[in-house]
Amino acid sequence: RLHPRLEREWEVSLEERLETSTRKNLVRVEPRFQITPSGERWFDLEVSYVAEDGERFSAADIQRLVLGGGQGKSRSGKTILINTGAVEELQEVLLDCSPDQRDGRYRMGTAQAGFLDASLREQGHAVQAPAAWRERVAQQTGMAAQPCPPLGALESVLRPYQKQGVAWLRFLRDHGFGGILADEMGLGKTIQVLAHCASLNATAGAQPLRPTLIVCPTSLVTNWAAEAVRFAPKLRVLVLSGPQRHKLFAQIPAHDLVITSYALLRRDIEQHRDHAFDTAVLDEAQHIKNRSTQNAKAVKAIPADHRLVLTGTPLENSVLDLWSLFDFLMPGYLGSSDDFQDRYEIPISKERDKGAMARLGKRIRPFLLRRLKKDVLQELPAKLEHISYCDLTPAQSKVYAQVLAATRKQVDTAVEANGL
Repeated sequence: RLHPRLEREWEVSLEERLETSTRKNLVRVEPRFQITPSGERWFDLEVSYVAEDGERFSAADIQRLVLGGGQGKSRSGKTILINTGAVEELQEVLLDCSPDQRDGRYRMGTAQAGFLDASLREQGHAVQAPAAWRERVAQQTGMAAQPCPPLGALESVLRPYQKQGVAWLRFLRDHGFGGILADEMGLGKTIQVLAHCASLNATAGAQPLRPTLIVCPTSLVTNWAAEAVRFAPKLRVLVLSGPQRHKLFAQIPAHDLVITSYALLRRDIEQHRDHAFDTAVLDEAQHIKNRSTQNAKAVKAIPADHRLVLTGTPLENSVLDLWSLFDFLMPGYLGSSDDFQDRYEIPISKERDKGAMARLGKRIRPFLLRRLKKDVLQELPAKLEHISYCDLTPAQSKVYAQVLAATRKQVDTAVEANGL
């Protein structure tokens, strides 16, 4: 029998030899990604699977490995190890992007770049891509600041976060994307849009831009017009409201900003179809959260090259409401409503699927900008309250007494029928 010290050393040495021998017979396979920009509207993604010893595997090989639990044999006889969870997650990401497969590559629209990049980085994958593509993705995802366009007189009026908002709106427009400006109420979404419009018109040159159409609740039409006069007085503003508005439609091309309400747009959509707008902006966009309403159908028929949404409540109710907003902004980006329900709404709302929620978050993040008061206006209190008391007028007192009597009668009737 060996001395105890020598026995321990022999056991350790044997364990190390076994571990080394085992490692020599294992080979890990990792995916590699290469991005090839092919234009302003799309890019190609090439996915290859390469083992540590340089052996390459086809997509069919990988599929067999996944079905086999992530293990198999290489051509050299070594045991292959692959992260099946990462492969399955990649398949979900590609399914979301709905690419065209061409010559072993995945071709997809540039709108998918931010989502794809975030998904691959989250999984720790290395991606080969040109520096210009990386810079644009960084701007799209908010990881890099965009240059703010010239603001003229508004340069000294806007706060830094508002200038960032204007720069973001310009970035979206320059790259053909729609977006949701979802700043908390009170942070100046209106003035950011007005500054964006004023800047576009100031730099348009000899060829004037087509007008921007603002659609908002009836109660905000006057406010939009007043804010435009106050902050962007050079914009030629046309308000379409009232029974005489139909006489004004012929004047639309001569204006920079056209303002109407959801209620009137539903009635006037055929006349709006006769005009081409540079941008359509929906304020308080929860008015189109239900895709089957007349509001939603009317705004999606607006002929505009660019589209923006303003809302302080981007996820107020059902997840499907978000689909309706994006169906206005960038039709097809989130797939059909049926696909969206199957892949996101049902898993998130009914099954509390954290993976689906994370994927949806990465999909919408490049096109949603939301700042909170506590983050950007820290010198202001969260809320200012002032309570004033006043007496009811005789007419108000009479109505109050009638409502009170009717309510008491309803309560008494319910108590007699059902008991306390």
